[in-house]
Amino acid sequence: MNDLLFGSYPYAPNEKKPCHIKGDKIITYIAPTDNLYQSDLNMLFASTNNLTLGVFQLAPGSSYDPADIHEGDETYYVLQGTLTVQNTTTGEFVQVRKGEGLFMPTYAYHKGYNFEEEELKVLFAIAPKVLPGNAIAADFSNGRMNQYKNKYENTFKILPPIQQIKYHGTTSMLGKFPVLGSESRKEPLMFYRVTENEKLLNIHGKEHPMLMKFLVSNDIMHMGEFILPAGGTTCRVSEPDSHKGDCILYVENGPAVIYLVSSGDAYQVNAGEAFLIPENTLYQIFNYSSKQLKIIFAIAPEL
Repeated sequence: MNDLLFGSYPYAPNEKKPCHIKGDKIITYIAPTDNLYQSDLNMLFASTNNLTLGVFQLAPGSSYDPADIHEGDETYYVLQGTLTVQNTTTGEFVQVRKGEGLFMPTYAYHKGYNFEEEELKVLFAIAPKVLPGNAIAADFSNGRMNQYKNKYENTFKILPPIQQIKYHGTTSMLGKFPVLGSESRKEPLMFYRVTENEKLLNIHGKEHPMLMKFLVSNDIMHMGEFILPAGGTTCRVSEPDSHKGDCILYVENGPAVIYLVSSGDAYQVNAGEAFLIPENTLYQIFNYSSKQLKIIFAIAPEL
């Protein structure tokens, strides 16, 4: 994998335009290449100067190593299986199941495991940068991680139990869900799991409503689900929308038709494909099928 692609795929920042990402436009790579027996399989869909979106896959009984870190916030959405994630510095362990999300703030170390009997597939979004740059180094060699019967445990801070989400969110929480971004990036860097019942619900459109379920919405990234039901005698369509930041749509249940209002161009995007919508591009989503349409969206930095 060429690291130079991060931040400029499929287009350089000053050349961004709408793009249907399918087939050989999806870049497949293995990471890390220096430890293939503890690597994961990755599919990169798009990586702009604001946002990166892709899928990683772990075989049953495997994990990726070393622990990962990014110069940006990262959110997971589990497409298949159950992910067990370790926060290697805090001693926090979280299991995230199909349809659930996990928010990890900038510079939070994380290591993923698949303890199940099926393949694990996770959609990830990172904003703004993937590569750690000047991130603080950490030594996880020889078991130097905060976990069970660890001889290094006295080198880690003692932390209180983590408070989970216990409320129904309101529209006013957009931009600070599940936690204020600036607060999440303060030590200790903790994880925030978002279950189905904890997603921040909203609706886009009055005449043609589309359900939205946010996994995260803060100062630099937003990720969640667009859910558009099937129509009766006509197709279902979302009302026109655009964003101040880049938007990448991943179709989980499809196909979806993405319509670009200014040009009149339409694209049929099948399940497992993605579509890049640069900032300030007006678009609509159509469901011509007889089933519910479900799209996972990632937007950065502003809605």
